[in-house]
Amino acid sequence: MFFEYFHKIKTLHLLVFSLLIFGKLFLSFQRPKSIAKKHQYFIGY
Repeated sequence: MFFEYFHKIKTLHLLVFSLLIFGKLFLSFQRPKSIAKKHQYFIGY
């Protein structure tokens, strides 16, 4: 039971992590570098 719960959290964390990385790449392509750097503070990468 605990392992199942842990696996769900791990999968969710990986999904959020990949979404954040994709969002960072998307922002850096879409907008100027200065705005992308501002978003880095919110995302944390």
